[in-house]
Amino acid sequence: MFDAGRRRAIPESTRANYDAAVATYRQTSLTAFQQVEEVSLPQQPEPADADENASRERQIIEDALVESRGRVSGPNGAAARLRVPPSTLEHRIKKLRIRKSHFKLS
Repeated sequence: MFDAGRRRAIPESTRANYDAAVATYRQTSLTAFQQVEEVSLPQQPEPADADENASRERQIIEDALVESRGRVSGPNGAAARLRVPPSTLEHRIKKLRIRKSHFKLS
């Protein structure tokens, strides 16, 4: 029976789809590992460095709160500006004892 190579093309197509899926999975995994590595903090920072980092973090958060008029969530909120989840930003604000009310306009 002549099928113009159709029977041979089906396994080749399946193999190509599988290879594409594997490549996508590997790239996704690699990207995830790179992102985790980028956000990993040092295990035990020096106290002076920790104070300096906290001061820098506080200033960055306060600047974002000024720009967002004290709003944390939403498309114009500080979390969106800093590209972090709102819950994470709320946690950092609480830990750094930042008063969001100081950044709201009357």
